[in-house]
Amino acid sequence: MVEQHKWTVIEELEDLGASAWRGDHLKSGALGKFKDRVDAGEIDPGTILVIENIDRLSRQNVKKARRWIEEVTEAGIGVAVASKNKVFNEASLSGENIIDLLEYLMEAKRSNEESQIKSARNTGAWRKAEKDAAETGKLITRTVPAWIEVTPDGKRVEIPERGDIVRRIYELCASGIGYMSISKLLNEEGVEPWGKAGVNKHGLWEWSYVRNILKHPAVEGEYHAGRKIGRPTGQVIENYYPVVVPPDLVARARTAMSNRSRTGGANYANPANLFAGLIKCGACNGNMLRRPSRSLTHERAGRQASYLQCYEAKRGGSCQHRTFYRYEHFEKAALDQVLNLALKDQYFKRSDQTAALANQLAQAKKKLEHKKAAQARLLGLIMEDDDADEAKAMLKVVRGEVRESEDRVKECEDALAKARGSVSPEEHAKRVVAMAHAINSEDEKTRSEARVIVREALGAVIDRVVCKPTDDLGNEGRRFTLWAADNHLMIEFDNEGNITSDWDLVALTNDDAPIFKQMSEEIMRGSRHSGKALEAVKRIAPPERFAESA
Repeated sequence: MVEQHKWTVIEELEDLGASAWRGDHLKSGALGKFKDRVDAGEIDPGTILVIENIDRLSRQNVKKARRWIEEVTEAGIGVAVASKNKVFNEASLSGENIIDLLEYLMEAKRSNEESQIKSARNTGAWRKAEKDAAETGKLITRTVPAWIEVTPDGKRVEIPERGDIVRRIYELCASGIGYMSISKLLNEEGVEPWGKAGVNKHGLWEWSYVRNILKHPAVEGEYHAGRKIGRPTGQVIENYYPVVVPPDLVARARTAMSNRSRTGGANYANPANLFAGLIKCGACNGNMLRRPSRSLTHERAGRQASYLQCYEAKRGGSCQHRTFYRYEHFEKAALDQVLNLALKDQYFKRSDQTAALANQLAQAKKKLEHKKAAQARLLGLIMEDDDADEAKAMLKVVRGEVRESEDRVKECEDALAKARGSVSPEEHAKRVVAMAHAINSEDEKTRSEARVIVREALGAVIDRVVCKPTDDLGNEGRRFTLWAADNHLMIEFDNEGNITSDWDLVALTNDDAPIFKQMSEEIMRGSRHSGKALEAVKRIAPPERFAESA
């Protein structure tokens, strides 16, 4: 139609996400924004809006669509329908052409109603299939996750080699590696990706698919009702799929994902900035970025020196805080103060007993999560219908189950804490010192693994670090103010890494704090010249983390 009339296309509009069924196009979509521009006088009179079909305007409300067209044409804008080869404007709509418009809109409405009936039938069929599956375990669909296959009799079984890869992805994530680094590692190792969904245009693993695997409920054997048709109900069918990842590993991996999202979501496997996402600009609260550029990085005593700068100021944004801060001085000083607080037992060893108890805890937490979801669904039903006596009765039962699940979680947490125990202050100080040396090891594998562990640990205990060009009293001098342990610990450093002020509510409630501080200082002094820190951390940490490079 455009070529036929020799019109010049000046702009194309797309409404990929808005629904013409619900009329979203005319409110918040591209057509809604187009109407706003018409009302604001930004679209010149005489301009023609060409739509491929009348149902792109609305398949729901004839009156609403007609009013929209009339308001646009009254502003001097034409509306052309390519499928009908028809142009509507203010003059034509005042005559018999208005009947044509109404016929087109009614036709679109009927088409919408037929589609909704078909959709309702499909939805009803899915609901019945899901209900049968919950009661009998019957197969809902042969479309299953890529690590599962369906046998001729409808059973869902794990594909062993793919299940191994899924478990490896979770283990890498739990150790602190991000989506992109995991996909890169799989590609470097030549692991063949699965199907079209997980493959990028180069035939390699796609990072977004790795992310989907890490979030998929099927790894724990769960089927979430309504998920396939984009209308989740909150109902969970447990043990529908085979469990391919232990609950404890799922919990650790997703906790690590959550921590990384809070600290900026680093995806690299050898983080140069251990505090990425935690260090904020004191002026705009934006991220402070480490500057590795040649102009700001040079060698000092054989080691690289780098700086931090506000990202907003660096890119010429509104923030005027353009000051540079010495990163390495802060890293060393901050680690000396908080590494003992961050490195807990979970980063060093997991006995068979603790692994089993950790699985029990993860399962208890998952059950509690499901019970709370069921409670929320029942509350929703009651709010919609106050006479829902059956739902009210069920709510009493579910509330009791929630309390029982909460008690079970507490019981598992206590048992796990007891099994893990706590090392002596002296042993804890030794492993903290060893890890502090390992993050700067000359062995690349040891350094990389150690820095990932430390970054994860810091993200779990540090609340924020604020960079300011003055102290709180306005005295000149660049400062790092570190807040940790739910704001129970505050330490202020100058640009050389010296402590200028601090207060510690943690130490006030910890009888062992003075003992640990003394032992830590003594061991740190003794370890600097021993040359055995690398061996020490390899003895303390799991062998698979710090294995010798071939």
